[in-house]
Amino acid sequence: MPRPVLVLLCVLLLSGTAHSGEDEHTQRLHDHALEDSGSPSTTTEEAEEEWREETTTMPPDGIIDIEPFIEQLAEDGFRRGLPIFSRFNGDDNVTVDCSAALIKFMFAMRKLTPWALRMVDSMGKPPSGLASGTVADLGNYDQCLEVVAPNGDDEVDFTGQYCTFYMNPKKVKFLKKVIDRFQENGEYINRADPLQWLNQDLFLGVRMGICIPSTCSGGEIQYMAKALLEKYGVIPTVAGCELPRTGKEPLTRTQKFMFGLISSFTTIITIASLWEYYYIYYKKQPSRSLKPLYTVVHCFSAVENTRKLLSTKVALDSDAYRLRFIHGMRFFSASWVILGHTYFLIIPTALANSLNIIKLQEDIWFCLIGNAFPCIQTFLFMSGFLLSFNVLKYLSSYKKSLAMPIFLLLARRYIRLTTPIMFLVGLFLVLPRFISGPVYSEYKDIVFGTCEINWWRVLLHVNNWIPFFDMCLAHLWYVSVDWQIYSTLWVIPIIMLRRKRLGLGLCALVIFGTAVMVGIQTKVNSYQPTPIYSDPNVNRTFDASNEVYFKPFAHAGSFCIGIITGYMVLAYGTYKLAVCTQGLLWILSGTIGLLVVFGPYKWFAGAPHEGWDAVIYAATHRTAWSIGLGWLSFACATGRGGLINGLLAWKALIPMSRLSFSAFMLQTVVLLTRTMTARDRLIFSHDYLLRDFFATYMVTYLASFVMYLLIEAPIGNLEKMIFMRATPKKPLDPPPIQTNGQVEHVVTMESIQKKQSQSNGELRTVRL
Repeated sequence: MPRPVLVLLCVLLLSGTAHSGEDEHTQRLHDHALEDSGSPSTTTEEAEEEWREETTTMPPDGIIDIEPFIEQLAEDGFRRGLPIFSRFNGDDNVTVDCSAALIKFMFAMRKLTPWALRMVDSMGKPPSGLASGTVADLGNYDQCLEVVAPNGDDEVDFTGQYCTFYMNPKKVKFLKKVIDRFQENGEYINRADPLQWLNQDLFLGVRMGICIPSTCSGGEIQYMAKALLEKYGVIPTVAGCELPRTGKEPLTRTQKFMFGLISSFTTIITIASLWEYYYIYYKKQPSRSLKPLYTVVHCFSAVENTRKLLSTKVALDSDAYRLRFIHGMRFFSASWVILGHTYFLIIPTALANSLNIIKLQEDIWFCLIGNAFPCIQTFLFMSGFLLSFNVLKYLSSYKKSLAMPIFLLLARRYIRLTTPIMFLVGLFLVLPRFISGPVYSEYKDIVFGTCEINWWRVLLHVNNWIPFFDMCLAHLWYVSVDWQIYSTLWVIPIIMLRRKRLGLGLCALVIFGTAVMVGIQTKVNSYQPTPIYSDPNVNRTFDASNEVYFKPFAHAGSFCIGIITGYMVLAYGTYKLAVCTQGLLWILSGTIGLLVVFGPYKWFAGAPHEGWDAVIYAATHRTAWSIGLGWLSFACATGRGGLINGLLAWKALIPMSRLSFSAFMLQTVVLLTRTMTARDRLIFSHDYLLRDFFATYMVTYLASFVMYLLIEAPIGNLEKMIFMRATPKKPLDPPPIQTNGQVEHVVTMESIQKKQSQSNGELRTVRL
């Protein structure tokens, strides 16, 4: 029974009982209430006499049967509800089948038929806790879909259909009066004012799950609800209607392809693993004729790839050892991403205590969660740092044309980034076969439909140039930005091979120019300096993200700081710095990091963000964060990192770091699955969401290991085998760290000279 007809089963049924004064017990309660309020309608003696009469007529077991009361309630509801449904009979906007089903439901409720009772019981009710921001009651999704309404011939007239019903009371005059009373007590002030949120395009109203006959459509129910409720100022919306699944739904072409691809890869991995295990167990080597085939198949071996994943052995004089702190930076940044997304990758209309979004941000320590955005700058800084380090060190003495090294540089980067994320997109489009739920039924077209339409934008890495709600897997905007910056600014380290000052000047120009661009946009358009989710103007948050945060120019400064840091490590890594100088640099680096993380606190707490301080923060905080990382990286790479380097270079973090790219890709899918399959509201509180974070973290990294074995490691091995054939078999110095999508291998060429001896101020292997 549709909740548009909340009037039917909540208001009408209950109001019918309230207005019917024929129940003697109810009348007695009413009379006693009047007596308590001083009404002369009855006396104490009369009340005592009534009580004695009631107790003398009690059943022997002392329990009064309430069946007559329930039957009377159902009868009153039927008498008041049937005329309402009947008025739509013959309406062109309501089909005959729908009208017949609704009338059948009314008669079934009159008789308290089990299937009708299950239908009513599965519906959401007006949620408790509205004053705390609980605006949803999802009902019982599974119970609704299990409802079957039979006819007299042992056939089915209709089944239950789950829909989401919104009631937006923004035009209800009484609501404004109630809110005014709260505001007189100092509540619901400014951004906590419910009317500000009710007027947002993204907020459709109080949400309830409803169970309607399968012969009705959401549009028909919405039409009837409007006719009933709009005159009271309530704007109803029906969305996300879902019918029971038969299990015979056809596979889409994408799903068929992905099932075939996964099966093929799983088969190859199994064969490769068994083949390798056979050689290990019997201590044999493949024959000469089988060796080429084995070399290719071996790329897929789960045994070998797991060994590589878990290996932490590196030569003490290698760059892999020198730069092992990168693993810790990558691991902690990926963990920070998951923590931030756990809190904010949610559906506000499926939350309990959603006002906590505002309350929690009034705590300064919540900036560690609410302002997790700098972690993205860490990834981009590392990309620039390792590009610069590799190019300047391994191509400095290359005399031939740089066309081939540059081609290999970009081709390998593209393959390592694109192959895993396209596999993820395909995997994501398979999910609808396995998940269901109240939120899924409403958002499936938005979440999955965008990938069916815009998957090619992920392939071309232009996913960030469309609005947020049109993106396929919106968190992949970062991968698009990473590729756009990398494929543009790779030229700077190449220039620095011959003209150091020109390259550094270009970095400075990019840093300054992009900062000015962000500052102008922020000032002119009154954008937020960083995304603020407690801002009641939700459209403003998304506008700032779409026009600034998702664009490459906002992040290019971090990449350039990474390039400069890579150069500094090679050029000045042997310079001696006084202990006090190092201490000052650590203090400066830490202070910058704290200012970036906690700087937006006043805006999170509700202060306006229209001053010049907001503009300056918006323009500089991403680059400033990377400057802090610059000293940390320089110190760790040159043996000055101390305890911090010890933590970041901890061997236990190395395997987790290698899974970080897969974890970054998968964590959003895990969180979306959590949200869309939830049968009840999510609670926005620390105790609930922190438990959810640890569960998400574990599931994400387990799935990342599978992803690594299934696609990331095999593709990485294959592309290395193909592209590294032209390199010397005994390279002078191997590239520092495997990429896993974020750290780039640069091909070493035969003509690269041996390391030059270190000297103060001289860049090793780089011509100044």
